[in-house]
Amino acid sequence: MVVSALVSESLNDRYYIALFVPVAVAVYAFLRSSTANPPVPQQILVTLLTIMTLASVVSQYRFLAQNGDWIRVADYLEAHARPGDLIVIYTNDNLPAFERQFHGTVRVVPFPHPNPTDRYSLSEIDVTSKAEAKAAFAALPPYDTLWLVDAVQCVNGAPEYGCDKVHEAEADDFRVRSSKMFYTNAVYELTRRSKSAAEAK
Repeated sequence: MVVSALVSESLNDRYYIALFVPVAVAVYAFLRSSTANPPVPQQILVTLLTIMTLASVVSQYRFLAQNGDWIRVADYLEAHARPGDLIVIYTNDNLPAFERQFHGTVRVVPFPHPNPTDRYSLSEIDVTSKAEAKAAFAALPPYDTLWLVDAVQCVNGAPEYGCDKVHEAEADDFRVRSSKMFYTNAVYELTRRSKSAAEAK
């Protein structure tokens, strides 16, 4: 957590959980090499630290690695989305995680566009303007109801990946029929506003 705070506020603590055990082992190895016979309390402390960290990884990693709780998101959409609807995954790099858990027949597409398979770049995720977000919404395949899976925690003052632009475009062009919050995801059931209503916005 200290590293996360020093390096970047946008990095999740789950990225560092795997470092705890190697660090503990490295500390123990250093203490072993620094003295011929490390004190027993010192050995006990490092051993307990290693055991407790391993237990923490075992109990928490499954949930931390599946950031967004994709199992519950997929179950919710399987129960509520209907033929003719469209599920949109924002950001687009979260599509594989969702598809591993989703077993429904409703079409699923990434937003704002498909992510390249030959490289990973944040520029492929970012939405740089409301106009770009509107164009991405307009380019979606036909649908009866749009289900927007929002995997970005859009914090005021520090929006990530252009999430504020996406929400502005959504507010202009869509009406929210329902919303459901999960771990770090939100699922919005959207219907398009009439052309006159959208223009009035």
